[in-house]
Formats: sequence, C-alpha cells, structure tokens
Amino acid sequence: MAVDIALAAVPQWSPFQPPLSLPSLAAWLRRAGFSCSVHDENIRLYDFLLSREAAGILLSGSQQSASPSDQQDPELEAARDGVRCWRDYRADLEALLAWHDQPFEALVKNRAGLLRDTYRAVNSLDGYLNFVSDLSPDFKITSHDFEIAGGTLNRETVDRFIDNCPPVLAAFVESAVDRLLENRPRMVGLSCIGQEQLLFTLLFGKAIKARADVPVIVGGTVFSRIFERGALPLDWMSRYIDVVVRNEGEKPLENLLSLAHFNKADLAGISGLVYADQGEIRATAPEKPLTPQEIPSPVFDDLVGNPYFSPQLTFPLLSSRGCYWGHCEFCHHGMVYGEKYAGYSSSSVIDTINLQKQKHDAVFFAFNDEAIPPKIFRQLGQEIDPGDTQFFTGLMKFEKYYTAEDFRHGHAIGFRSLYVGLESASERVLELMRKNTPRPVMTGNLRDAALAGIWMHCFLFFGFPGETEAEAQETIDFILSHADDIGSFGAGTFALEHNAPIMKKLERFGLELVEGESDEIDVYYEYNVGQGNTRQDAHRHLEELKSKAFDVPKYMSTNWIPREHLLILLALFDSAELAEHCTGLSQTRDVRIFPRFADEMSWRVHTHEGAARLRVINRLNASVVDLDGASAELVKIFAENDAPPEELYQLAPWIAEGLSSATAVRVAMHQSDKVI
Repeated sequence: MAVDIALAAVPQWSPFQPPLSLPSLAAWLRRAGFSCSVHDENIRLYDFLLSREAAGILLSGSQQSASPSDQQDPELEAARDGVRCWRDYRADLEALLAWHDQPFEALVKNRAGLLRDTYRAVNSLDGYLNFVSDLSPDFKITSHDFEIAGGTLNRETVDRFIDNCPPVLAAFVESAVDRLLENRPRMVGLSCIGQEQLLFTLLFGKAIKARADVPVIVGGTVFSRIFERGALPLDWMSRYIDVVVRNEGEKPLENLLSLAHFNKADLAGISGLVYADQGEIRATAPEKPLTPQEIPSPVFDDLVGNPYFSPQLTFPLLSSRGCYWGHCEFCHHGMVYGEKYAGYSSSSVIDTINLQKQKHDAVFFAFNDEAIPPKIFRQLGQEIDPGDTQFFTGLMKFEKYYTAEDFRHGHAIGFRSLYVGLESASERVLELMRKNTPRPVMTGNLRDAALAGIWMHCFLFFGFPGETEAEAQETIDFILSHADDIGSFGAGTFALEHNAPIMKKLERFGLELVEGESDEIDVYYEYNVGQGNTRQDAHRHLEELKSKAFDVPKYMSTNWIPREHLLILLALFDSAELAEHCTGLSQTRDVRIFPRFADEMSWRVHTHEGAARLRVINRLNASVVDLDGASAELVKIFAENDAPPEELYQLAPWIAEGLSSATAVRVAMHQSDKVI
C-alpha cells in the first residue's frame, strides 16, 4: 500500500531507546490526513552489524585490503577473530532483549540476573564495535558516536566517503532504502538531529535518488546550521537531498505533502524551507513555533517492535518545548523551537503517560526537555498517583525554587534519576556562562534529591572562555567531595557551536576563530582563547578528574551504565544497592570467554613448538590473550566445563590480568608457558 511519506531516523544515534521526533511528527501528519511509515534505521544498523552478512563483508574486506604486514598484525588478527565470533556477541544482546516481554514484577524478582545481563550486553556491544572499527579503516563506530577517518568534516573528505562508501555500510544502506521505498512513498523524510548522523543522511539520500524519483526532505538542526553558516554545498541539493526543513517540521512537512506535485516553484510559498532553485540556494522565513496545545501525543506503534538494546523500552516525552531558562552562552538547543519556550499543562503530560501505558504497557519514561520546568515537576509530584507503577528520568536545572518535599514527591511518583547541568562549580564561571547558579543552591538540590532517593547525574565541562586553573580545580574538587550526593557525572571540554549565543560575543570572551578550510561544513568551530585556560588545559583537567574519579568506588563501578539503562536499574535497586552490586560485578571479574570461535570449532588451538596455543577473547572488554602450553590447557579446561572464573584467577592470576573486565583495556597480550 502506497504511503504519502516514509520517515526515517538515520544512524548514528543511541541504540538503547526509540527517538521522539518521528513518533511526534507521524502523529501530526496522520491527524492531518496523511499516511506515513516510520523507520528507525539506526537500531537496524546495529542489528545488521551483529549478523552473518556484516561479519562476512568485514572479514572479506579485511583480508583483501590488507598488506602482507597487516595480515600478521596482532590487532587486526585479533579483530578478525572477534568479528568471527559475532554469534556470541549477538547472544549477549539477545539475552538482554529477552527481558522485553517480562512484566515489571518479573524484573523485580530477578533483578540480579537483569543487572548481569545488562552489564554483559553493554560491554559486549562496545567490545564488538571496537573490533568492527579495527577492520574498518574508513570509520569508527561506538554505541554513542560515528566518525570517519581523520574526523574532519569538509567537502573533500565527506564527498570522498560518500562516493567510496565502505562495503559493510553500503550493504546496510541498500537494505534500508529497500525498506523506505517498499510502500512507494511520495516523499522520504530523514531525521538528522546530531552531527553524527550527517554522513548517513547523505548516504541515504544518494541511494534513494539512485533508485527512485522521490523528493528527499531532511529535518533536524544540523543541515539548518550548515546552511546558516553559509557552508551548505549547492550540489548537495541535487545529489543527495531536495529540501532542508528548518526548526520544527510539522507544518512545513504538512504543507509540502499538500502539494499536488513536488514543484520547486511552489516551495517559495511554504515557510521554514531551504532548497536550491535556478542555480542558488534559497530559504523561506522560519515557521512560527508550535504551541503545546497544538501537538498530539506521539505515536510509537511503528517502533515498539524494534530490537532496542535495553531490558525494557523507555518512552521519551516532553513537558515543554524549548528551554525555560534560555540564557546559557554555550547552548544552541533552543534553535529548533525558534528560541521560544512553552510549557505543557501537567494534565496533558499525564494524559500522554497514560496513553503509552495503555497502548504499550509502558513503565519507563524519559523527559527529553532541555530542562523540566520546576512548576511542572512540582505539579506532577502532586497529581500523579504514587500507587501507580511508572518510573521517570529527565533533565533539570538547579533552582532555589525546589524544596526537599518536591524531590520526595518526585521519587514517590517514580523519578529515579535526574540529569543536571552543573557545568562548573565556580560561581564566577557560571556567571560568565549566564547560568547564574549559587553554590548553596547546587549543594542543596543535590542533597535533597539524594536524600529522597533520586540519583543525580551532573554534566560539566572544562575550558569555558575565561576559566582559570583555580576554577577548574574547584570543579574537580566539587565532584570528588560530593560523591555522597552525586550519583555519576559526565565531563567534557568546551565546544564552540554554531548558533550558540557566545558566537555573537567572540571579542568580549577573548575568542579568536581559527581560519578553517574554505569547504569546512562542521557545525563546531576551531578557536583560540585570549585569557584563562587554553583548550590543552581543559583536556588536562578533564583527564585529571577522570583519573581521580577512579578512586571513588561508586563512580568507578557504575561508569559503564548508559543513561537509558540507568533508570531501569534504579527502579530495581536503590542508589547504594546499585553501586554495591556493580562493585560486586567488577570484583568477581565477570568474564565472558567464547564457548566457540567459528563454525563448529570449540577453540582455536594450534600446535606451537609441540605445545597447545590458545587465543581467548573476553567479550566484556575486547581484550585478547594468546596463551601457550599449560596456561592454554588450563583455560580450555575451565571454559569447556563452565567452571567459575574466580577459581581460574586463584590458580593463575597472570591469566586474570589479561582476561579481567576490570582492566578495561584492549590489548593483545601474549603469555609465555607457565607451570602451575
């Protein structure tokens, strides 16, 4: 059956949770009378990489392209063996997916098993993607990032990558385009909300245009910012895409679909578009931001059957559009809403929650707001029945408005984690950022939330222009000294993004743009600072914090947990229990060694100077150990008899050093023959 539009979320994005943008857009278009199919091609990419077809392509390409010296390279050799074991990696992910259909009561009853399966699956996925990246010199992929060799985004490198797409990605794109075109859509819409998705957006667009005479419409902020930077290549608007939708896509896409025929002469009458006509790129005025009252509840029907790598699905939702604060110098996030803010009513938020509970037995919800408005947070705590079973996470801003009672009510209705932009612990730096958070408000909110049982995750970064050595140290000390109230943290360094308010105040902040290449299309700018910490200083402070945080047991034991999984685990364990159980996992050195390597071989054992040689891959951290003689025989016996790893470690601690997931390193280790 033909549809009006096929909507697709393209890689790379989180494989742990459905996106919100397309279910929201689909609800709007269907209400307007248009038919659409919705595809999460991001999760399908990860699913594809864990397949026989992808493994075969990777191994074939690695063997054909490798020089004689590469053929003997220990890391490449180890990566080939790792990819040959794709079935075992997939089995770890399928053990996690097996929890999808379990009722919440079963999760509670078997929480230790769920934690173990989550730990194994997350680390196993990371390990496998390491091996995939090792066999793919043109790109690197993780569960949270995708970049091409060199990491530079300019016309030459991007076009070269698109024209010479790696075979494993080309095979995936072809299968994805088959799905998008299956129902003969009049248009195809691609969602590109992060720069990590830029390359796949172009790959999809090129493949669609090669297969069908269908307009390719791109939404999200990435292409809009490239256009506003003046760097959107004219020929992209014919080779890869036809229209870029600026800001919110609901009304522009509805108006596009209302056209009897796609004709560029008619595009000038539709707000919020960028397109090429008569040899130049043109843009219409942005569409007026939508109000919450206009927006229907998102429809996840097309996505809930996808194999998201999580024990249960977490459904994203909004309680506001835009940011209620909206002053931070470094942030561009309000762009998609036209820099406007509007909050939903608490009753409409509750209606959306109840709808997903009724349709999909939803239990877990993530607020995707820039920051949940304090008023809404308080109202939800007062209006949702504490006896209902649901759990929430979301982003917040430190506010003096919050009381200890607000956090207690939040926990009572199901809030188990909150993510807050600490950014810096220095009040002076926060004033420079226009964040303006007094230290007592930060410590008070953290303390009250922690006492209520809510896990607090702090975002922060070093190197905001003007930050001093002492102020960076202040932030490091704050994170380390408040570990009782801070559950976890995510740290980075300052990035100068297009559309951030600071871009209009470069001189005031002592920033000087580094002259880039004329064909640069990155939405981030290179820069030098005239005062305070340099970019090198910022990276040094980041590494210092990461190093010192390893001495904080809670930080160290839980740093593997993705945001999308943390909520589910905190619904089963309180904060202290979760940290304790995660510490137990690392201390027992839960090792996943492969029961078999390829086809029907149980182990890869070679004769080496009269002794057995064994290659063992730990799929929790992708470490590779080559063992000889007695060590090889010992590991083989333990693996074949499914013996506890702890006993192996007691007998042969040198083997544990190579195999243990606690080492968190990826190296090819060679152990000489040892006598036990």
